[in-house]
Amino acid sequence: MAAKPKIVFLIRAYNDIDHITPLVYKLAADGSAQCRVFCSNPTFDLDGDFRIEFLRRQMKVPVSYLYQAHRPTPLHLAMDQIICGTKAGRGSLWRSQAAVAWLQERARHRLYSQAWCRGFLQKERPDVLVVDWQRPKFFNTLYLLRAARELGIPMVSVPHGMNLATTTLCTTKDLENGHDQDYGHDWRFFDYNLVQFEFFRQRVINGGLPPEKVVVLGSARFCPQWREVYKRILPPDRDLAGRGADKLRVVYMDHHHRMRMQTEQVNQMIAMMLARPEIELLVKPSTRAVGQALSDPAWAASSEYVRNLDCLATDHQSLNLILWSQVTINAASSICLEALWEGQAFVYPKYLHENDMLFEDFGACWQVNDHQELADAMARLAAEPDYRPYTREAARAFLAEAAQGGDPERDVLQAYADFMLSLA
Repeated sequence: MAAKPKIVFLIRAYNDIDHITPLVYKLAADGSAQCRVFCSNPTFDLDGDFRIEFLRRQMKVPVSYLYQAHRPTPLHLAMDQIICGTKAGRGSLWRSQAAVAWLQERARHRLYSQAWCRGFLQKERPDVLVVDWQRPKFFNTLYLLRAARELGIPMVSVPHGMNLATTTLCTTKDLENGHDQDYGHDWRFFDYNLVQFEFFRQRVINGGLPPEKVVVLGSARFCPQWREVYKRILPPDRDLAGRGADKLRVVYMDHHHRMRMQTEQVNQMIAMMLARPEIELLVKPSTRAVGQALSDPAWAASSEYVRNLDCLATDHQSLNLILWSQVTINAASSICLEALWEGQAFVYPKYLHENDMLFEDFGACWQVNDHQELADAMARLAAEPDYRPYTREAARAFLAEAAQGGDPERDVLQAYADFMLSLA
């Protein structure tokens, strides 16, 4: 019997783990491949992540820090103990994530150089290397990709998020530069780049990638096949039980100001909501910086005002918040897909940012254009919690496009698994 192909996944942060875990799960559950997962970010808390725990304990998939996988010299062994040691052995350096990040940054060009990466890959012998969408500038990812190219290992990039903006220059950086991301340069190392829907595929192609290297397969994170599993493994949130039982329960999903957010409008909107006694409001910051130290500390929230709110729900899982709430307010985050899958009211305050969004095109949201329209929507929902100005058909059409790549019958996880296995 031929050996199963070996697929190595490289992870680095909360968001890409969210989108990569379903792929590992599918391949492991089918028994169609040997899967190994390595984390290139030594400051990410693997032991504290419920998705990593699921892969390790239930799916029996080995997950470790990249630097633990190949220790050819005593110096590598010592460095592993410093930056990736066990909980019991972590000293003051580990307790200071910034110190670990500083040390790894200085070690990556020497201890974890391209030669080290080549040795790691020769030891692991993967048939396919899977990395999230990225410009490979952090850790030693660039060295790893160069070594994989030398060894002829196929490389695939998969989503680390979902960009629903239909405005091409959707970040403040894009506006300053006057052009979109140079995908032809940033993603040049990958043999294939998998995306969720056609609009984004065209954006990537317009950004310089050859069309044959960009494939639409849907969203592993938000597809129906994974959501059933995700809800089973999601830790329950007892702190939310009974909270706001006699009020209209509302969660606002915040985003970083770089996504052309109107921060003062956001601040005023939250203040208005907090002043309404009939509303129980929780504000969820972006998950971009969860569990690690290398992101901009301000990344998670749109403003300093938001970061200091008493109603900030930093430690609550986004899906738990949606399951708790009756209303999801969202301008830019893809978490709105969960609200629509769950049939929750999705209120879209368009005036909080300067971008256009894919769900607008499908009419799959309750769009409000100023504070008064938002207040009126809240009053309507307080009186009629089941009211929606958009149709179920519109919501389903948007979900089919964004989560299933335009095909409501697509088995997204199987499509990803088939594609990766075809390269092995």
